[in-house]
Amino acid sequence: MRIFLPNFRVRPIFWMQAVARDETLSFSWIEGTRVTAIDASSELARLAAEYTNQPCEVLRFQEMEFREEFDGVWACASLLHIPKHDMYDVIPRFIRALKPRGIFYLSLKEGEGERMADDGRFFCDYTRESLQEIFVHFPSLHELAFWRTEEIRNGGNRQPWLSLLFRKTE
Repeated sequence: MRIFLPNFRVRPIFWMQAVARDETLSFSWIEGTRVTAIDASSELARLAAEYTNQPCEVLRFQEMEFREEFDGVWACASLLHIPKHDMYDVIPRFIRALKPRGIFYLSLKEGEGERMADDGRFFCDYTRESLQEIFVHFPSLHELAFWRTEEIRNGGNRQPWLSLLFRKTE
């Protein structure tokens, strides 16, 4: 968030995945920042709105129709539930949602392939190379930064994450 936020003053931010409650609060306290939040789950959207006192729209990425409305898109651990083949439809929707020179942040779990978790949730993991194979198809996004982080989970298990920051060209 330290890289993402300095690019904003009083501007609208598009925030996906309502379950990331602390991030909503982080954006909300910045005076003048307007956050548009969405989640595909009506229950999670309801809980997020209740927790943050901000509206959260029920909307799937594949249904987004925003047009140059946002100075930034914050997709922290949001796209990991999208099948790889659907990314070629979803990424252009984010690009259309951004204003010229808008910032697009995303983070995904590092790994390979698609899988179902024990609880029935779908995940698509990526390597740096597999992300490059996707984003080469979107020349209107200029990569500003790439970094790896590691989350230490319950039981000491480590989960590596990939983060990317892009700027939409004019």
